Amino acid sequence: MGRKMRVGLDVYSIHHLKLDPFQTLHFAVEHKLDGVQFHWPGEISPTLDSGKLAEIRQEANRLGLYLEVGLPTINPYHFDSERAAQVKALGDGDYVRGIVKVIEAAQGIGCHELRTNIGAREDRLDPTWPAQVRAATAVIQQLRSVLLNGGSRINVENHADATTFELVRLVENAGPDIAGICLDVGNVCRQLEDPVRAAQRAAPYVHLTHTKDAILFFTECGLAWQARPCGRGVISWDVILPILGKYAPDLTLSIEDEPPVRELPIFNPTFLAWHPDLTTIELAELVRLARLCQVRVDRGEIPEPHQYEATGWEAEGAARLDVSDAHLKAVLAKVGLLGLSSDA
Repeated sequence: MGRKMRVGLDVYSIHHLKLDPFQTLHFAVEHKLDGVQFHWPGEISPTLDSGKLAEIRQEANRLGLYLEVGLPTINPYHFDSERAAQVKALGDGDYVRGIVKVIEAAQGIGCHELRTNIGAREDRLDPTWPAQVRAATAVIQQLRSVLLNGGSRINVENHADATTFELVRLVENAGPDIAGICLDVGNVCRQLEDPVRAAQRAAPYVHLTHTKDAILFFTECGLAWQARPCGRGVISWDVILPILGKYAPDLTLSIEDEPPVRELPIFNPTFLAWHPDLTTIELAELVRLARLCQVRVDRGEIPEPHQYEATGWEAEGAARLDVSDAHLKAVLAKVGLLGLSSDA
């Protein structure tokens, strides 16, 4: 039987629990999840100790879990940040050499589809954003030999910064043999993209995911966004998963969860100008989805967003993961994409 899609966990969803890597794997098993995506190998071993990394790989295999790791940012505009110091240390003071060490460590435990990001929301809302995208693309190209030699690919996430339009261009410029997309399905709304059209654009290059749902609602400045468990937001999973499955039938769906309300000030012309690929069709679709959500909030069918944020995200996080897992697996079964729960 061929491998089909599996549902797992991005570690950010449970960072507040402060679990070590082994505890994280066992948490996934306890919640009937199929795998774990770590941010980068340094989360498992700060020194990239091959023995410690191998122990996590062996434990994941023993538990029947998929194991994914990512990379720190590949954006040179962040190479001097405090967070980058650890990567520089691995590369004897050179960030890119440090990234090479990280890639090789991931390859050593059989992790070849590597998630990364360019920046975050504040980067997009900065005049240097187009230059940041070009610089990040150049870094991926600089890493071509180590990626090709190890059979690896860097998958850039729409991390509340890049749009799928931009990521498709990045992949095509860097080369789809070494670059791809980690699609955060819920985040596309934060970049003012219609989730279905965004999935259609990105699908040929999607090799990893951060899988979340979200609601949209109206505010004085336009719209706002908030993550919700899969099946309790605006994402049409029965439409989007087959779109992704056409190109990657064995795609892993790593659930990510977060609490805050995020403003989308679409009444502000300056904010809209930061989104040059925006179309009226996609913006209108977001407004339509927000209207549907607003009706549900007004009727009390879904929790009011600010109250929902304040009721204890950390306390309820595990329950929301269970809701997402159950919904995604039900949809995958319905559309014929549900995979095996074991690597055996």
